[in-house]
Amino acid sequence: MVTSTANSARTEVRPAEQNGISIGLGVFATTDIKKSADIVVLDQPPIALVEEKQLKNICSGCYDVGKGGSIDNRRPGLVKACVRCKVVSYCDKNCQRKDWKAGHSLECSIYAKLHPKVLPLPVRAILRIVLCWKNDKIPKEVWDEFNALTFPKIYEGESQEARDHALMTKAVMEYGNLKDLDPDWMKELFGKLNANSFTLTTAYGRRRGVYLHPGAARFNHSCDPNASYSFDKGKLYVRAIRPIAKDEQISIPYIDVTYSVGTRRHELKDRYKFDCRCTRCQHDMDTIKPEEIKKRGELEQSTNSKIDDIVKSSSASASGTGFATAWKLSSMIRKLSEKTDWDAVNTQQQPLAALRTEIMLCKAHDQMYKQSAVDAAVRHLRTDPTQYPDECHPMRREHAYEFFWHLLYADKAMEMQGDPKDYDSPFDIHEIKPLFYAWMVLNWMLYGNVQGEIIAGTRKLMDEVVWPNPTLKAQAENDIVWVTEDLCAAGMLWEHRDKNIAKHLKSMEEIVETTLKQEKRNTWG
Repeated sequence: MVTSTANSARTEVRPAEQNGISIGLGVFATTDIKKSADIVVLDQPPIALVEEKQLKNICSGCYDVGKGGSIDNRRPGLVKACVRCKVVSYCDKNCQRKDWKAGHSLECSIYAKLHPKVLPLPVRAILRIVLCWKNDKIPKEVWDEFNALTFPKIYEGESQEARDHALMTKAVMEYGNLKDLDPDWMKELFGKLNANSFTLTTAYGRRRGVYLHPGAARFNHSCDPNASYSFDKGKLYVRAIRPIAKDEQISIPYIDVTYSVGTRRHELKDRYKFDCRCTRCQHDMDTIKPEEIKKRGELEQSTNSKIDDIVKSSSASASGTGFATAWKLSSMIRKLSEKTDWDAVNTQQQPLAALRTEIMLCKAHDQMYKQSAVDAAVRHLRTDPTQYPDECHPMRREHAYEFFWHLLYADKAMEMQGDPKDYDSPFDIHEIKPLFYAWMVLNWMLYGNVQGEIIAGTRKLMDEVVWPNPTLKAQAENDIVWVTEDLCAAGMLWEHRDKNIAKHLKSMEEIVETTLKQEKRNTWG
């Protein structure tokens, strides 16, 4: 067994193989692990930082949007910038103290001197870990394991990545007054960061920045993983998504594994510099014709590239990333649907699923909640059951909770309707009460059925549900209470409950079916 922070009562780190080929170290189960169980929970990472574009709006202590009025009652719901450097922000004093202790105390004066300039995220990440190391703020076992992490040789020599690392090394050494350190060693730190870091998210899956814990980096990738990971206020939860036998290697997904084998292997090679040899990739390569792999992969990759270009160009314009971007992306989804067979459209296979999510977010950005909730419904009723056929998969709960919030905002939008033109949305036409459907979604999340009944058939299923993290489950449990109270007051439950459930199930299905058929015929709008 190798000394590692990923070692626990259920795990140990040791040499690993994939299809008979050595892949370095990996994490293995030391006992049978049941589905939904915590495998490891990692806290106090050396690096957990918010990306530049979100520094003014996101708390650098809990990585959320903040608690209303906790620092400044004149700005409820907003975070407040550090009074010294004015670069990072916090939602309350507790988060401020937490980040100060984690390393901001060492970097704050540097940020203050550079303000309003903000250092790039990789530079801030390496600056923090080096300053913490020099000031004995990192436990020895964590630092030793971080130093033992490996990275691809492409990050050395004359590659573009190596040149980028050289420039960033100069920045860290100059701004951090660290000119006594070996620049070659510093470049290696950037290589380790590139190869071993994760995208930091909230408990609800919203992107926030970069995360690196050497224990987390010990988990290897598989396109058919037996575990998932999620963040919750800086903690990393690794949970079993199916039963794991003693001595079985524990794997997680480094990328979105809902794509085809060509795209998966391309992304892993591009981002992590390795050729995936997992059992799923090997099976796909052996059973799918090479020309089909190439064709499908090129379609997915070109679509994703176009999505990125549209979103970036819209972000740079004065109009923002709302309705105009959604319209451009909707044009893409209509053209793709028109050329694709109905089964792929009806199940929203990639790249349609990625387009759908981006359209949903763009509509919500411009407060088009009645429209964004329809896209969320398509994902909930079509995409997720196909991409994640196991109802207990953590992404099913994460996406369902996002659907819940789109429905809440849609409900508020319908309450404020005044102009007759406001009444032409699918929810108005089909007489759907978004709050009622939101209640049904919460019931499914918590009880396994839209009625909210604890029955023998779902009790065992719910024991195996893999919640991404504790916060998401606790929030859903809190929400079901007040939503139920509101619906009882509106007279939609009690004797009318079953009738309303049947009506809403039928109407939402009709909305989703109509939306997809219109896109298939290219008659959306």
